Amino acid sequence: MTEPTTHGHRRAAFAFVFVTVLLDMFAIGIIIPVLPKLVETFMGGDTARAAVIYGIFGTAWALMQFLFMPVLGTLWFAAGAPLEERRRERLLESARAALPEALAGGATAPNRHVVVVRALGHRVEPLAEGLGAVRAAWRREAWQLEATLPRVWRT
Repeated sequence: MTEPTTHGHRRAAFAFVFVTVLLDMFAIGIIIPVLPKLVETFMGGDTARAAVIYGIFGTAWALMQFLFMPVLGTLWFAAGAPLEERRRERLLESARAALPEALAGGATAPNRHVVVVRALGHRVEPLAEGLGAVRAAWRREAWQLEATLPRVWRT
């Protein structure tokens, strides 16, 4: 039995993620200039108390971003075409080989659409280096691209 085409699914996934990120950017653009004065007004002009409330709002927003952006990223990748078994196995092998032995981690493929890498460490630096090595290995293996780090990882 052949699988149905995923072109429509990919287009729908792209539209979903695009609209979600667009709404997120609109929210930021509206809230940043308006919310501080609005909270201060609600607090009866008490700037110190308004700053605390605004900090709570900012913390809650950042926490939601931290928790749910990976979910959106997973939805984005999961909506693509299934990986061929041979390609999935090559990605798993390259990820397992790239992870340093000092890290507790591994790579799995819970289904045909997703390859997951998990790693735990005592410090952030070894984790970043290990995940950077996995990314470099995947760029070479999956897309035959040069193993460069994203600019955001170099800051």
